Amino acid sequence: MHFTISMNMLRIISWVILKILGWKVVGQFPPEIKKCVVVVAPHTSMWDFVYGLMIFSVLRKKTSFLIKNKYFFWPLGPIISGLGAIPVENKPGLSQFHGIANHVRNADKLYLIITAEGTRKPVKRWKTGFYQLARESGVPIIMCWIDYVGKVGGISSTIVPSDEMEKDIQKIQRFYKAKWAKHPEKFYEIPPQAD
Repeated sequence: MHFTISMNMLRIISWVILKILGWKVVGQFPPEIKKCVVVVAPHTSMWDFVYGLMIFSVLRKKTSFLIKNKYFFWPLGPIISGLGAIPVENKPGLSQFHGIANHVRNADKLYLIITAEGTRKPVKRWKTGFYQLARESGVPIIMCWIDYVGKVGGISSTIVPSDEMEKDIQKIQRFYKAKWAKHPEKFYEIPPQAD
């Protein structure tokens, strides 16, 4: 049995909840982009998933996310599958990386969410997997943020992966601010570049 959620119904429910809570959604996915890696930050709380899901619903996008295959048990499995979950092995490796890249490359439409920090703890240097995945798959990276103080979330910039991975990741990471996080003390903010 597969659990199916009407995107229109989810969008309406999400819009109402966000409105009641005083949140607004800004920006939009570029209409010409049908496949991408979506970076969401700061990621310091499980609430980020809930707000992220509602924000993407209001933006009328069915997004996908990677989750360990151990969570695909009844009744949770059909529910998370309906929400866009893609199962992955508990032991990441090159074969799994290439498998995910092929999945993205062969999809007609896919907006794959990745929390680039890789943890809800503060990290100075983000993992590079999200960038390598986008480059390997030949898709752009779209930046999404959630600001708990301003009660706003949405889409920012689009980055096309280049041969300057470290420079691009620094640019992406520098955009995100600790004060936006649910738990600011858990997010490491890169200091501004000197002019």
